[in-house]
Amino acid sequence: MMSFEVQACRSRRCRSVVVVLLAALVGISPSWAENVGGVITSSRRWTMANSPYVITSTVTVTSGATLTIDPGVNVLFNQGFGMIVNGRMLAEGTPDQRIRFSRNAGATSWTRLEFRSSTAESRLAYVDVDGATTGGNVRVDATSIYLDHVAFTNELTQLVDMTSASCVIEFCQFPSIQI
Repeated sequence: MMSFEVQACRSRRCRSVVVVLLAALVGISPSWAENVGGVITSSRRWTMANSPYVITSTVTVTSGATLTIDPGVNVLFNQGFGMIVNGRMLAEGTPDQRIRFSRNAGATSWTRLEFRSSTAESRLAYVDVDGATTGGNVRVDATSIYLDHVAFTNELTQLVDMTSASCVIEFCQFPSIQI
């Protein structure tokens, strides 16, 4: 017989993590999840207070718009969806509050984070990219990106794909890919 001790979980972040994990076990999204899909035409901020964000259709950030994702936010993708950034994404977590991009409960895969033709640099720092299944989990085409402390997990495909791009990669974790 196995026993364990349960510590008190008083912070909103702790409760959020516990509920998301329990929801994943039974295959449902938390009731307070923020459903997001479609086109973002003006600058937006995704906050911890509204996390997790469930991607219900491909999200496209248009040229001139910035999507800022606060530390500790969870972004959960429904089956087969991803994000296309034609503007700018600033997803800058901290060592203690990483940002997580992962599949939603019941989904077996999501596509990628795709950064396209933009003059503004996008930034991913202290980010976990988990379970994306399309080659080039982070795809960068004719723009610039800064990747710092990005960890790729549960990946079986190419992790970063760049075409005519500028990229700074620091302190990232790239697992071995077995083909």
